[in-house]
Amino acid sequence: MGPDPEAKRENTASGRAGPPAGAPVQVPRRAWWDHPWRVVGGLCVLVCVSRLPFRTPMLTSWDAAQFALAMEDFDVARHRPHPPGYLPLVAAARAIDLLVHDANASLVLVAIVFSMLGVIAVYGLGRAMFDGRVGVTAALLYAISPLHWALGEVALPYTAEGALCAAVAWLLWHSRQGSGRHAIAAGLVLGLGAGFRTNLLLFLLPALVYALWPLRRRTKLVAVVALAIGCIAWLGPTIALTGGYARYVDASGALAERLVLAKSVPALLRAAGSRAALAQLAQNTDIVCGSLFGGGLALAAVLLLPLGRWHDAEPSARHGRRWFCAVVLLPASAFYILVHMARKGYVMTLVPVLLVLAAANAAGLAMRLRLRVRWIVGAIALGNACLFIALYPPQDRSDVEALRGKLLFIEQHFDPADTVVIDFPDFRLLGYYLRDFQVYALPGFATPGADDPGSQVGEWGMRYGREQFDEMVPVQPVVPRPLAFAPRVHRVVFTDERYLVVRQVPMRELRFGRGRTAGVVELTDVCRVFHYDVRGGWFSREEGAR
Repeated sequence: MGPDPEAKRENTASGRAGPPAGAPVQVPRRAWWDHPWRVVGGLCVLVCVSRLPFRTPMLTSWDAAQFALAMEDFDVARHRPHPPGYLPLVAAARAIDLLVHDANASLVLVAIVFSMLGVIAVYGLGRAMFDGRVGVTAALLYAISPLHWALGEVALPYTAEGALCAAVAWLLWHSRQGSGRHAIAAGLVLGLGAGFRTNLLLFLLPALVYALWPLRRRTKLVAVVALAIGCIAWLGPTIALTGGYARYVDASGALAERLVLAKSVPALLRAAGSRAALAQLAQNTDIVCGSLFGGGLALAAVLLLPLGRWHDAEPSARHGRRWFCAVVLLPASAFYILVHMARKGYVMTLVPVLLVLAAANAAGLAMRLRLRVRWIVGAIALGNACLFIALYPPQDRSDVEALRGKLLFIEQHFDPADTVVIDFPDFRLLGYYLRDFQVYALPGFATPGADDPGSQVGEWGMRYGREQFDEMVPVQPVVPRPLAFAPRVHRVVFTDERYLVVRQVPMRELRFGRGRTAGVVELTDVCRVFHYDVRGGWFSREEGAR
């Protein structure tokens, strides 16, 4: 009996033998990047699980204290919070605070939520610009970026900045490909996102113009209207809560002038010469590069673009991506280097897009070296984890312990009815936690002999009176200024050691915490006024009753 003809292998149109009739069809196994939402969902869980155990137990920075104060009474003019306001961030934290009843915990939870949203946005950006494998890889690298990890544990807005930057870039990429609805959504999200971090509007506006350029005029108009609506949604209430347009503009302009514009490279070039400008330029560049390194070892892969070639051989596609990335990244980079760079978290505007490029380059590198991309990504992930432990060790809470020690020392040794506390670096935190004490910050006081007097402490004076931010006083460094105290005040406690270096006032030094020193001045009826010289760094007493 001959073979069953049904069992013969059939020839395909190409002449190749097909599978035997009736044989089970072998379905190819789906690659790991073909399960995107399962992978991204797992990464979001990873983000939440990795942040919660290491979250800071209390407010640890000046800005964080101002966000917490804004949750009680929002007023930008009194720096609750500082300009330009961050109203959506404060509103989100206040909504969470209705359940947790802890301002710091509420702000940290907002940071964690935006950390997870950022992972999703980075995945979408990578998938849109390249493919699912690059999207998932970029999302993984973003989830375990050491800087992103550390910022997800504190009460600051930088994870929101990273997530919104990635989301807007995602929408703008689709807009550049001709999608009008994505362009309108990009305008709205950018407008609303500016309420979380206003600099996003400045940095991403050129990218919005670039993305809208090839679209129809009507689509452009609607996108601009959506942008305006998003901005008005937070700016209108912010101005109203601050007490009017003039008060809001005055507060914002004063802070921008003294903190940002006065220290910019162009301003220093005009005022102090090329040497000071070059020094500031070098300092800004050093902070940006160091912050990007903390953003993740994967950023080093961006430098290997000629080797990896993004695993895409289409010159036109590469050209379009490079122009898009340049338009997104260059405005923020130029601002940080030439104008203002103070915190590592600022580079979260750059990290999402750079990690997408790094993920694409890792995929291209894997193809050229005939390696599995998972091995390259795994090595980078391990390096990021080690970098996080090295740069931001979870067990290191020295800032928290130092603040706790200072608070405990003041509460145990002094009476709020007759004591004034003077501090600068922790001034806002002490004012938040020590509600019964009068807490002051002396403006612009620096260590004598410093190259730039005032730079170590600040260029403005602020006073926190029990429950509110009382005033913001411009300081002329050359002129000694009086500091008078009410008759009921019997002692002044200086908890910042920089105030103890040079003085002409009898001061008793007390040790507290881990080797920290406080100075205590006992007031008498004939010595109730001090003069402090910002530039020289000294105090002198003024005899005579006041």
